[in-house]
Amino acid sequence: MAARYCLVFHEVRTPDELVACFRLRHDVYSEYGYLPANVDGMEIDAWDVASHFLAGYDMDGGAASLVASGRVIVEERETPMARVVRGLLNGARSPALRRVGERAAFLPSERVFDLRPILYDGNGRRQTAVEFSRLARALHRRNMGWGHAIPVAAVGLARTLGAVRGIASCGPNRVSLYAETAGARVVEEAGVARYPDIERASVALLIPIDQLPEGVDRNTRAAAAALASGAWCACGQPCEALARFTGEGVAVARPAA
Repeated sequence: MAARYCLVFHEVRTPDELVACFRLRHDVYSEYGYLPANVDGMEIDAWDVASHFLAGYDMDGGAASLVASGRVIVEERETPMARVVRGLLNGARSPALRRVGERAAFLPSERVFDLRPILYDGNGRRQTAVEFSRLARALHRRNMGWGHAIPVAAVGLARTLGAVRGIASCGPNRVSLYAETAGARVVEEAGVARYPDIERASVALLIPIDQLPEGVDRNTRAAAAALASGAWCACGQPCEALARFTGEGVAVARPAA
């Protein structure tokens, strides 16, 4: 599946880039009323210490401009960016950020959905899964036809981690996007639920990474291979944007609102 223009993704590796992703999340989620704004201008929660982060860059105009982000949450371990996350929380001015504690469940969707039918086998053994969460596009880059690229990149990142099963949640109006791009299906038995502090209803999704439809499997495997080597461009080609991104490094900037 080709993007209408080039958008380059890679896994976040530096504190400055992670802060930029948290600011992007804050801007998007507060603007649309999902979560309240805070004085630090960052959105961080308890699951960020167990996350691998994805950043997407628009290369138009020369410098890389952060326009998309997301995370892949792993179940039982902290990730390399956990120390950075804890440092940001400890230095936060916002009471909401200072109150962020430990995870209330392995994965955030387990707080509001009964996912036992898909996370446990018939003998009661838990099946390892990752969760795709906080997929966001910069406010000034919405409705430009490349929203499909973020789930593809996220599943690609999960593949680099060896994941075979993923879960996610979204509003009912977004199900078709994740079905088309990530092979997701609604977990019907989980019903409809609302997260704390978020008014809109959500449904749970299962993404069977090891059993994806042929086209989705091909796209996400290509993304995984490129991400494992450094970066992936949504156009699917060895393009000029990808060459400039990998050759010149990343110029992180806070996205315009």
